[in-house]
Amino acid sequence: MSRYESYGTIDDRHQDQVDSNFKGFNNLVRPDSLEQGFFTDSKNFRFNVEGVAETRKGFYSFNKPFAIDTNTAFTLPFTLYANVTSNSASRSSTTITLGFASAHGISDDTLISVEDIAGLTNFIVGNYVANVTSTTALEITVSSNVSGTPSDSTIQIGAPILSDAQNTEIKSSCNFTDPADNGTEYVILASNAKAVALKVGTMAISDIAYPDGELVDNSSEMIEAFNKVYLFRDNRQTTLEWNGSFSGTPAFTKVESGSFSQPVLKSTTNDMSVANGTCTVVIANSSTDNPLSVGDEIVILVTANGFTKGETYTISAVSDTQFEFKAEVDDVGSSGENNGVAIDLIGRVSVESDFIHMPAPPFGIQHQDRLIVPFFNSVGASADTFTARNIDDEFLISYPFNVNKYDPPFGSFVSPKGGSNDRLVGFLSFTGNRLLVFNRKSIILVENIDTLNFTGTTTTLITDEVGLVARKSVVQVGNQILFLSDNGVYGASFIDLYNLRGNEIPLSKPIDQTMNSIDRTNWHKSCGVYYNNRYFLAVPIAPADGTDYSGNPNSIIVYNFLNKAWESVDTVDDVNFDITNLIVAGEGAYRGVYSVGSNGTLTSIYVEFYKNNELDSDIIYSGASQTAILKNIKSSLTTRQFNLNSIDRKKWNAFEIVSQGVGNYGSSVNVAAEFENTDKTVNNLATISIPAKEGISTRGRIGNHRAYGMQMTLSADLYRFQIRILKLTAGFTFKSIESTQ
Repeated sequence: MSRYESYGTIDDRHQDQVDSNFKGFNNLVRPDSLEQGFFTDSKNFRFNVEGVAETRKGFYSFNKPFAIDTNTAFTLPFTLYANVTSNSASRSSTTITLGFASAHGISDDTLISVEDIAGLTNFIVGNYVANVTSTTALEITVSSNVSGTPSDSTIQIGAPILSDAQNTEIKSSCNFTDPADNGTEYVILASNAKAVALKVGTMAISDIAYPDGELVDNSSEMIEAFNKVYLFRDNRQTTLEWNGSFSGTPAFTKVESGSFSQPVLKSTTNDMSVANGTCTVVIANSSTDNPLSVGDEIVILVTANGFTKGETYTISAVSDTQFEFKAEVDDVGSSGENNGVAIDLIGRVSVESDFIHMPAPPFGIQHQDRLIVPFFNSVGASADTFTARNIDDEFLISYPFNVNKYDPPFGSFVSPKGGSNDRLVGFLSFTGNRLLVFNRKSIILVENIDTLNFTGTTTTLITDEVGLVARKSVVQVGNQILFLSDNGVYGASFIDLYNLRGNEIPLSKPIDQTMNSIDRTNWHKSCGVYYNNRYFLAVPIAPADGTDYSGNPNSIIVYNFLNKAWESVDTVDDVNFDITNLIVAGEGAYRGVYSVGSNGTLTSIYVEFYKNNELDSDIIYSGASQTAILKNIKSSLTTRQFNLNSIDRKKWNAFEIVSQGVGNYGSSVNVAAEFENTDKTVNNLATISIPAKEGISTRGRIGNHRAYGMQMTLSADLYRFQIRILKLTAGFTFKSIESTQ
């Protein structure tokens, strides 16, 4: 290839411009202003510390525990049948035969609703596919655990119904570490009618039931706190809790609500023994005299037996018949002198008003040994009754180790700008005893929560210039806090002797175009996690072609802290793939980032296990499908604009790309080119066939297109590849001082 042009009064030697040591992408500035190593667009790529751009590994859906029974699921289209009544019924194994006195008018293989059949155990009222055997008979298939003999022949059949019990959409999810099983990790998924626990690694499934008649709607969140799982429900519904035990039949229960049983005097007739510093108090009347819990404080009322009036102690164990606390006093047996210790004591009481139970909050967070919840509702005297306070900027802090005990006069707080045009969105338990409270338009810092009756607790306004959009986007990374705001992803850091200050420029400013594409109607659903030096933020981006989508996050934006750059927008080649939560879970090879889909799937997004078992495609459950399907990873990179650092027009002559195949299959990469001034796009400049697990250097001609600048897009619809070095060759042209077009 000639190194010199062969025409004109002055020969120009062709020049090379090389790009390598890739870091990420930036779509804020003009592509010709980007520094070396940055792309203007990156889809489904990762950038390692060696400066290599590589197609991400495949996503893998481990399980779909909420399988939709095709014999009962509500499906479209359906027929609006008029109600008819069966006059006979019988069961043979899983087949129920229904007879009719006259023609039933039901078509074969359509969906019908069947009311309760007396005499059967475990029969679920709902929808079933009709197997029509004659004009006066049909069959339905039921679950294998249905037993018994139908005793009532009059059974109403009608049009299919929307059944809450058959709704398998995921409403909330969280990580759970089982302290009774060497810290084994689970992901808990809550659907409308039940929850399941997926054991990370084996993906074994355990059902966790809800109380009878209790359902979970879309506005719910789940957390693990104090070795339990709490399921918060909006719309003033009582919070559910699960004790974390898999023995027997795991089930959630409702936390106690209604009037709070206030502490009463423990009289001197109570028998207290002391052994090795543990004080055990026997309760005289367990039904009325012991409304105490672990973590509650008790107050000594008289000076005697080594105790001093006014001393406070914290309860360490409690039952219906006794409670314990620790004190440095002499040992005394319960049947010893004075029949043990006879002393007056009382549980700490609220100074100005009664304690209250948990006020049906829509979310909450564990901070140190307390639970922090919004104070949106007041608690009624009757169980499960709550009233909206019509206040949305106050929060409550529980007693230590007692998530269901709150002292409103002292334990309730409001933003320093309380009553302003702002509302509470979320919390973050930060380093030490610092709590960050995120409002929609401001951030406050709460400190010294553990002081008696919160007398030393302070609230400080950090900023009223930015606030939080999505509660689940908040992540702590070292001394930084990342969160999604109106202006993009912001970072707040502790600087100047740990005084919190809001950062002036959003971290996401370099990818402003991407952030502007987020669907703002649904961006409050965004969720983020930090893992392996990366911030993963799932956001909803409406398809450009107008295709319908759920409104849930469907794209993952990835920030690489080692490269200090955004590296990719990850998508799956299926708009039905959505994300309701991102969770870091698992141990050893299974430790990594998992996404929870609204259809109940748990999908590995970034898991170390796949370093030894690399996936070249996505394997996911799509929509209501009960079978995992393979989806190609469609990856692409658009380079910065090359211009030989000159405004002059160039004649673009050749390119060279150093690449390598990744995974078990080769890849075919399409090379497209875009030229600026004159404006022209070449969609198929070249095709590079990259062998599996082999490096290749590809050279090609550009065709002497004359333009100020040029950029390339490298894309593959199948399998994975690496880009290591890019080089473009061009020479200056039209060097005349005369005006040109």
